[in-house]
Amino acid sequence: MDIKIIDLTRYTSNDGVCVVKWRATKEDGQYQAIVGGSEVFHPNPSDENWKPFDELAEADVVLWLKNKKEWLKSTESRLNKSIEDQKNPPVLHGVPWDQSEEQS
Repeated sequence: MDIKIIDLTRYTSNDGVCVVKWRATKEDGQYQAIVGGSEVFHPNPSDENWKPFDELAEADVVLWLKNKKEWLKSTESRLNKSIEDQKNPPVLHGVPWDQSEEQS
């Protein structure tokens, strides 16, 4: 799974990131799944792992997401389901007759 951070929302009072917009992708051969969303955080400047906004790297924020076990499990599940549905579609479209014939 590849995770890309799209945008960060932060408080002006302490530059703490409170919302992370993200997109996750996964490939399996010719199949590709993409899901996205936003995740809320509660920044705490007194936390020992605190980093000022201007010192954050994308890898830091990706790690925040991955450390949320429920988020990680849910995102991987959504990606896997999307790929499985592409491999084995749950619904199909079409008609059983030859469409090249004109209808009267």
